[in-house]
Amino acid sequence: MSMGSLKYPSIGDLLRQRRNEVNVTLGRLQDITNINKGTISKIENGEVKQPEFSTIHPIAQALNISFEDTVTCYIQNEHRADVLYTLLQEIIRKQEEDPLLVSKVATKFLEAPRQDSYDAITKLYNTSIALNNSTLQLVMYEVIICYTRGHGVMPYLAKSLYQKYVIERNDFSRLYTTYETGKYILNYVDMLSPEERISLYFKLGIHAYTLQMYEESIDFCKNAIYLDNSDSEFTINAVGILQDAYLYLGAYDLSEKYLNQYRKYAHYRVTDNVRLVTAMLTAKRGNTELAIAQFQECLQNCKDDFIVHVVNQLLILYLEKDQLSAIGDLLQLDEKITAITYTAPLKRSELAHFYKLKGDYYARIKMKEHEDVVGSYLESAFKYAQVNDIQKERECMYTVFDLFTQNNQEIDMETVTMIKNFYTRCKTNSN
Repeated sequence: MSMGSLKYPSIGDLLRQRRNEVNVTLGRLQDITNINKGTISKIENGEVKQPEFSTIHPIAQALNISFEDTVTCYIQNEHRADVLYTLLQEIIRKQEEDPLLVSKVATKFLEAPRQDSYDAITKLYNTSIALNNSTLQLVMYEVIICYTRGHGVMPYLAKSLYQKYVIERNDFSRLYTTYETGKYILNYVDMLSPEERISLYFKLGIHAYTLQMYEESIDFCKNAIYLDNSDSEFTINAVGILQDAYLYLGAYDLSEKYLNQYRKYAHYRVTDNVRLVTAMLTAKRGNTELAIAQFQECLQNCKDDFIVHVVNQLLILYLEKDQLSAIGDLLQLDEKITAITYTAPLKRSELAHFYKLKGDYYARIKMKEHEDVVGSYLESAFKYAQVNDIQKERECMYTVFDLFTQNNQEIDMETVTMIKNFYTRCKTNSN
């Protein structure tokens, strides 16, 4: 339980007050901690100006003072950088998930006198990089960002902003917000290392593509390719994004240009993507029969986690051409598609699109149970919500309500329940 440790001017005051509250004698405390009662008395009376934390901690534990209160009070009068850094490492080792506590100690370490500020920032940054706990990393980077911004240490401001973006962009429920955060780093891009610059441009490129900001995606990917000037994985993937982005913009000749460049790379993702984009270009240019044959070939040979991309394109084509009989056979892959756990936002968007297209098909044939139609649209809306695609989520919800208005029907209680469950899932997923 927190005792409001800041109201005590020193750690000695906190220990003495707490010992008196619980009515523990110095002798008894010596027996519990194996620390000499004379030492404890001197700490309480302020005769030991800078007691070691290794001494303070067992005394505080014996008096049932929380770790947070102990640390917070201890660092008030502690200014030795090496001691503060050791304490920070101890907090990290204990996996203390208290962002405020980590922030307090890290900030105190950077502010410690008689140390080179640049060296201290470097040390804290390298410590952050080595962590395998993203929550603690974000706290540490935020401390560095605040300190470096105030002290004009631009290289580490840029690096910490970049590292923070790399972590936060994995929160798919905030893709628009983190995209703007990533673009803000461009103000400091010259402060990043060459490798970090390439990575930033590429990550912004795929981020923009995910958000269907294709022009921005193209600009970022071209920057990444220019800076990379090699056949690294960054360049290979950036070329792949360029072929796709130009395709969705309707610039088919440019899409084919990058497709021909992309097919030359020996990379495990290339073959499936080349087959798919080739078929999509064929379809866009009006050769439906050849496009269907190319999609079918891709479907027979692609990896399992790529099936959803091919099935979606076939569903789009069959629905456009009113070839509904072919869709029934295609939906036999439903279980295979939905059994896969998709981690990338692009894959999740494809899964959401699959449910939307399935709903369109069910609505078209009017032979499925009403709950299957509504259920497909609601599942699509939920999947879109998971990747922050609010527009498509709303489009799915509008389609559900439109089903009833078109037929002059009132929404039945079963549908009301399904909609209520949808919003409950969305709320639970956002927490």
